[in-house]
Amino acid sequence: MTVHDLGYLYYPEAHTRFQNAYLRWSTRHNARTAARVLADSQATCDDLVRHYHVPADKIVVVYPGRDEGMAPVTDPVALSAVRARYGLTGPYFLHVGTLQPRKNLIRSFAPLPPFLPLASSL
Repeated sequence: MTVHDLGYLYYPEAHTRFQNAYLRWSTRHNARTAARVLADSQATCDDLVRHYHVPADKIVVVYPGRDEGMAPVTDPVALSAVRARYGLTGPYFLHVGTLQPRKNLIRSFAPLPPFLPLASSL
């Protein structure tokens, strides 16, 4: 099984009571019964040991990878086509994730300069 994080333990207000109960039960149950647990960070590994008493030797930290094909696009024709297709008239920052207060998106991105080039990689 793979565990990405135990954020629901630290930010229970980001989930309903039902979701919290389900996440606590299913993560505990699956982590204890799985032959191997994959955690995508050392912090998640530590949380599994601390909160659910999963043996550390049962957990393997596997950091998320990336596909070389996902490199920033620099072709001006392709960039113009995407801007036209989605009606993008100015600079933007693409965030792929949930819009939950625990993500701190406003605070995290407020210090960024007002313009980020389209093809920049963060």
